[in-house]
Amino acid sequence: GHFSNDDNKGLMITNVTNPDDAKDASVTLSFNKKYKGVKIFEGEKEKVLALNGDKITVEVKSGKGLFIVPLEKKK
Repeated sequence: GHFSNDDNKGLMITNVTNPDDAKDASVTLSFNKKYKGVKIFEGEKEKVLALNGDKITVEVKSGKGLFIVPLEKKK
């Protein structure tokens, strides 16, 4: 899903595989050139990743999800 509020944006990425199947998903996302990286929330953990060009690739565990917030370059 895609969420926005004024200038704030966020993405929810989910792996709808049955958790008993233990099949992780590799997801590649492309971003507008105005972004330098993303902040990723997974449960209570958070981390920041720099974009590789205009992309990131993340692994989503079976039955889990990630909330991703794009980080804009400084103007």
